[in-house]
Amino acid sequence: MNADWFKQQLEQRRLSQRKLARFLELDPSAITLTLNGKRRMQLDEASRIATFLGVPVEEVLKNAGLALEQNQPRLVALYGAVNPSSQIEIFDDRTTVEAPPNLPSTVVAVVVLDHDSLIHRALAYFLLEDSINPGAIGRLSIARLRDGRMFFSRIEPGSRPGLYSLKVRSSSVPQDTVDAGKAELKHYLTRRSAAVAEPGMTPDGFLKDVALTAAMPILLIQP
Repeated sequence: MNADWFKQQLEQRRLSQRKLARFLELDPSAITLTLNGKRRMQLDEASRIATFLGVPVEEVLKNAGLALEQNQPRLVALYGAVNPSSQIEIFDDRTTVEAPPNLPSTVVAVVVLDHDSLIHRALAYFLLEDSINPGAIGRLSIARLRDGRMFFSRIEPGSRPGLYSLKVRSSSVPQDTVDAGKAELKHYLTRRSAAVAEPGMTPDGFLKDVALTAAMPILLIQP
């Protein structure tokens, strides 16, 4: 970690570590730990820091000590598809897609199939985990519920410790919207599970106070 480089970049722009923390939606102590080499910078954080400083992400990665693989894009597993209700339909086959070389070698991807979304047909890359990653809270992530269902949504803290609220699309999405997504990438889909409203679904599309077995931050969304 080249802390001096980051401090110089902030100083040149008359910015502070506290402002950077606020932009990243992190506690200021997380920035201090990162610059002191006691906390590893996440790839998505590097991308947002590059935006904050107005520099190439490669510069941020280099000075953060995150090695860039120089290989050509490689194939990774296409784990599933995000349907118009924000639920992930897990694929049974072993379909693969290309991943940018600067992502970890163990990433997987989901494809967004929602004609009403600005990121329709985009690929979202993440690392499969079996625990709650703190970096997934307060941002767009992959959430796994206790019943095994998975959602592509923003995860917020619930009303009690250990519970979370997910911002998802309404389960009453018109069937023609669902069918359009299925038809366009039909060769990807091998199984489709119906999106069933979770108890506690609010009219504005929140799953309130649900227990999760895993929360995985999105590392990159690629159109």
